[in-house]
Amino acid sequence: MTKTREEWLNQAALAMKPWLLETEAGQDYEDPLVSVGFPKGSRGKSTNNVIGQCWDKSVSEDKERAHIFVVPTLTDPVDVLAVLLHELVHASVGTQCGHRGPFKKCAVELGLEGKMTATVPGDMLRTKLEVLAEEIGRAHV
Repeated sequence: MTKTREEWLNQAALAMKPWLLETEAGQDYEDPLVSVGFPKGSRGKSTNNVIGQCWDKSVSEDKERAHIFVVPTLTDPVDVLAVLLHELVHASVGTQCGHRGPFKKCAVELGLEGKMTATVPGDMLRTKLEVLAEEIGRAHV
């Protein structure tokens, strides 16, 4: 059982790591730093608010690990896991390609669907995320 949302996110990221390592893009995967917080642009008045964000490892102090933020306002565990997986793909392929090329290939391979800037889990991935959410339990804050 986890104690905080951040601990829960990190446990989930570790559980999803093998999924990324199985993809072609995951061969250079380094565990990112994962935090709860408001990504840049997430609290604006736009209807297209940011719910997750990955900062490339090049802007991290150690230059070795990306940093991921997931908004604390998401409460459904499967939605949170889907956002986290989307950001883990960015951490895996690097942010320089945006949502094209290697990002899209990896995301689709993992079961993310829809517009690549706002992916959703396909049916098989949704089931996998539901199982993972059940395994790690709910965050207690």
